[in-house]
Amino acid sequence: KGSGHARLSVVECLVEALPRGAYCLNIRACEEAINVRRRLSIVGLNSMENSHDADHGMPAAAVIIAGAAAIGGSYLFQYLYNVTAERAVNFRRTPKFSNIGPDLKNFLSSQPNQEAVILVEGCVEQYDSKALTSLKGELSGAGKVVLTTEYFKSKVENTENTWRDSSRSTENVRASVPFALRDSSNNVIVVEAVHTAFGFDQLLQLAFQEHLTDKGKTVADFATGMTLQEIPVSISTQEYLLVFGTKFAGYGRATLHTAGTSWLGGQSKMVKFYPEEVGSSINSLIDSQELLARVFRWLSWVLFIGGGFVVVIFAAPFIWRFMHGRRSARRSSLKSLTD
Repeated sequence: KGSGHARLSVVECLVEALPRGAYCLNIRACEEAINVRRRLSIVGLNSMENSHDADHGMPAAAVIIAGAAAIGGSYLFQYLYNVTAERAVNFRRTPKFSNIGPDLKNFLSSQPNQEAVILVEGCVEQYDSKALTSLKGELSGAGKVVLTTEYFKSKVENTENTWRDSSRSTENVRASVPFALRDSSNNVIVVEAVHTAFGFDQLLQLAFQEHLTDKGKTVADFATGMTLQEIPVSISTQEYLLVFGTKFAGYGRATLHTAGTSWLGGQSKMVKFYPEEVGSSINSLIDSQELLARVFRWLSWVLFIGGGFVVVIFAAPFIWRFMHGRRSARRSSLKSLTD
């Protein structure tokens, strides 16, 4: 292997060592052996190069896939931005009533079916003696959420005596009663089903909290827990109320109805409001939508630019090596064999 002179010297030495008459056959065998060895060395180098390319290609492919996924995620956040930005614009254009007196009733009277989507704000007040009280009876309000959290030890799978602390929460109560929304001029409207509105939980106040150690379990309960691979430890109960007197604002549908009580001052018409989204003020509702739209737009640009940069940086060399690497290796191997 090497230059032609080195090959001839090896062959000459073999010729000198062989008996006369047999050297032609052995010279041909040596030449074939040398060519086979050269072919094997070329194939070995090519396989090493291909293995090296594969080792570098796999991480590059993973990075490219991650970059493409980031670009796809950017389109998702762009869609969310478009939806949220449109909703923010709708909030800006929606009729706003911080004064819910005659102006609101006149506005609804002029609308088809005497209903419209509005933004309204005021103070939560009791309506028609309807109220929800806390578990201890110290507070009352128009909406309630009760959460129960169970703490227990659960056995780790595929182990004999390894336990870990776990918990699970259950929403036992989510309810509301109709309440009056009163403005600064003592004008009122009736708000219905507020517990179904988005943002309801943010208006609630912690009214009651209790944490009890689970000491009342019987032997049968304990055995059942062991069978289920759970050992109860304690239970925590938390109660949240939409307390009367809370500042309230809502976005939703308002309708004009015939009043049926004298509590509204003998008015022949009253407004019922069905909120879709609630907050502490009209401005906070609008600002939250605009802030959410800006966050979605920022995430969309970050993912698009970052994912595009990754794909361009890693994909271009990867594609170039994939297209030209094998062709160059094949050409060099054929050239070596024909030399």
